[in-house]
Amino acid sequence: MIGKPTDCLSSDTMFGDDVGIARRNFRGEPGCLFVASTDFCRLLISRLDLKRADEAVARLIGLRDMSTGLHYFIELEKLGVYR
Repeated sequence: MIGKPTDCLSSDTMFGDDVGIARRNFRGEPGCLFVASTDFCRLLISRLDLKRADEAVARLIGLRDMSTGLHYFIELEKLGVYR
C-alpha cells in the first residue's frame, strides 16, 4: 500500500549523528511519509504529478505529490538494490 509508513529506524545511525537527526526530523513532520522500496518504485511509474524532492543532508530520496503536497521518502541505501 502506498503511503504506509515503514519501520526505518535501523538505518538512522548508519551514517552518523547528522544524518540520524535529520531523518528523525523528517519523520516527525506532517505530510512526510517513509515508504518501502517497492512502493517508491510504484510511485515513480505512477501517473501522479510527482517532482523530485531529495534531502541530501538526510541522505533521503524524495518525491513530492504536487496535488496533495505529500512528500514520500526512502533512505538512499534502501534503493541500492536497484542500481
